[in-house]
Amino acid sequence: MQALGDTDKACEMYDKAIELDANNAQAKQMKEACEEEAVRKMMGGMNGGMGGGMPGGFPGMGGMPGGPQMFGPGMGGANNPFSAEALNAARSKPKIAALLADPGFKQMYDLVCMQPNMLMQMMQQDPRWKIVFGEITGIELPDVPAGQQKEKSAEEKAKDEMARKVKEAAAEEKRRKEAESHMSQGERDKLENARKAEFIKAEGNELYKKKKLDEALEKYNEANELNPDETLYYGNIAAVLIEKKQYDDALAKCDEGIERAKGGSYDFVKLAKLIARKASACEKKGEMEQALELYRTALLEDNSSAIKDQMKRCEKVKKEAEAKAYLNPDIANEHKDKGNALFKDGSFPAAIKEFDEGLRRDPTNKACYSNRAACYLKLMDPVQALKDADKAISLDKDFVRAWARKGTAHQMMKEYHKAMEAFEKGLKLDPNSTECKQGNEKTMMLI
Repeated sequence: MQALGDTDKACEMYDKAIELDANNAQAKQMKEACEEEAVRKMMGGMNGGMGGGMPGGFPGMGGMPGGPQMFGPGMGGANNPFSAEALNAARSKPKIAALLADPGFKQMYDLVCMQPNMLMQMMQQDPRWKIVFGEITGIELPDVPAGQQKEKSAEEKAKDEMARKVKEAAAEEKRRKEAESHMSQGERDKLENARKAEFIKAEGNELYKKKKLDEALEKYNEANELNPDETLYYGNIAAVLIEKKQYDDALAKCDEGIERAKGGSYDFVKLAKLIARKASACEKKGEMEQALELYRTALLEDNSSAIKDQMKRCEKVKKEAEAKAYLNPDIANEHKDKGNALFKDGSFPAAIKEFDEGLRRDPTNKACYSNRAACYLKLMDPVQALKDADKAISLDKDFVRAWARKGTAHQMMKEYHKAMEAFEKGLKLDPNSTECKQGNEKTMMLI
């Protein structure tokens, strides 16, 4: 029927075929082609009405060649479905009424009702006019705007997503089988071993999380035997050994994996993780310099933020350990005595350096703080002197000399009431303190 030019009859027959078999893709495609042909014929008959076609669009709106005048002469025929009367009558159709809710579209629609020959131009500029065309003619044109399409429910979207994933998985499986079909038996066995190893490693991970270290180690070793080319398995084994405090064994396993990886093409991200694991073993062992060097090497393979964080933590621990190892109260007292001697000689900057070193050796040495405060007072720096005096008092609130130096610092800054409070607290602790008595008297005179 389509070949004879009767597109309406042909569409009806395609509809019946689709009713009998909703999955008949060929019938659907043929129906769509038939509808497009009907539209082309209809548009082809519009030559007379618009004096030629729209550029890049439909040819015209005149009579259909070889057939009756569907639209009459031009766009104003009595039988023309796109006449002003027909367009106005179509306003009540649900889809068109929904479009007219947009004031901008309503304004365009009113204009087309006054000048129906603008319809084809509007269809080319705004896809919503295709909906108008379909409502009036009963022919649904393609490319309906997405906003007019029925929104799928969340359940439908989930089903579509699941179907997509299943399809992708099937395609991937097909590609895998196709690739394996070209492999030798040895290559297929190696691939199967790699799959088994990954499954066993996953079991080991679960055991590791539960702190079942011996069982996890057994799984990791089994995975490593099945696939010795997988770099990460060496790191997994080393992680368990580190937890068991078997640091030398962990280092040896890391070295084994590093050597195997560098023996051929390797994954630089995996290698970086393994080197960082070795660094962790060195860190736990107390070999901080070696650990930091290994972290730097790992970063050359992969500039990972995780490895950077590990290295920063290691640097902090190293610094704290060095500071702790440097502590020695006896040596601190030696520097305090040297500072006192320099103070008596009037070498105040040199004395401050000795007190500085004494505090590095023993940050709790109150005498070093108090004596350094005295140096700052001689150098006319009451702000630093006050800080040291306050620190000495925080270490020992009954330290009379520190109260005397705090009072002197406030006095130099002309904070006389604070100075008197400091001197009075010192005198309460030691009524015979010469420094506090003289400081208090001087402050009263300045007030």
